Amino acid sequence: MKNLVLLSSALSLLLLSGCGSSSHKNTLATLSTDEGETVIVNTPGTLASKDIQDKNQTDEKNQTITQTPLGTPSDLKIETISKNTILLSWQDNSSAEKAFCIYKDGEHVATAKKDQTSIEIACINDEEIHTFTIKAINDEGESDIAMIEGKINKLSLIEKIASYDTKDYSEDVTLSKDDSIAFVSDESNGVVVLDVSVPQNPKMIGSYSTDKISYSTALSNDGKIAYVADDEDGLTVLDINDLSDIKKVGSYYNGNGDAFDIALSNDGSTAYLANGADGLNIIDVSNPSEPKLIGKYKTKAGSDELA
Repeated sequence: MKNLVLLSSALSLLLLSGCGSSSHKNTLATLSTDEGETVIVNTPGTLASKDIQDKNQTDEKNQTITQTPLGTPSDLKIETISKNTILLSWQDNSSAEKAFCIYKDGEHVATAKKDQTSIEIACINDEEIHTFTIKAINDEGESDIAMIEGKINKLSLIEKIASYDTKDYSEDVTLSKDDSIAFVSDESNGVVVLDVSVPQNPKMIGSYSTDKISYSTALSNDGKIAYVADDEDGLTVLDINDLSDIKKVGSYYNGNGDAFDIALSNDGSTAYLANGADGLNIIDVSNPSEPKLIGKYKTKAGSDELA
């Protein structure tokens, strides 16, 4: 990643969601066509469970089918188009349909006109798996039903709202406790400090250029010290009391391996450094100006990342 990208955190209940409203039920008895005809929909308000149970639920229902007067719709798909709406689409395999009836869990939720191949359905907020079914109808009868199952997926609708170009590859980001400051470990610019209190308008407020690549940063509990895993230079300790004037106050390098990741103990007195080929280095940082190695474990393949 060359840029730091800021993303919105608004959660949405989306993607293959069970949708629809019973408020549609009273509008489904008749449907006016484009030619002004009135189609009588001789189907009940709910789809009998036997109709679903008797349906052959094989992949054949979603294969391309030659059009017939009332061919079964196929290739059902559900697509999320907003945080509360999905689009149900299908392939029209009928040549003489007057409408399509759509059900959710056996209940009418929508009716589509002839030749229509998609319809929007408002979402409901639950986590159950729902069955959407559809059939073509005309004055003389109805097709077999086609069905698709879906459930709500609680993923965010992630949208880019802003970015800040640090001019090189951003390796890691650490936030202050109040989430207002971002410490970006940048490949050639060391640690770049951004004010992200207004996420739509990040601003650079400070930086510290290390000699090597900065891979990861951890902050002391009081937010006054930054510990940087600094590639070939190992651990670099920075005084960040004044973000406009960041100063190096200590370091640790044992001459073996490259520092890739760092984590602090809960009390902030111990740093755990993923030190490349040297494995895990455990460092006493109770005195930030004099970090001391107090333990190590050399893994067979080296250590690049800490959980």
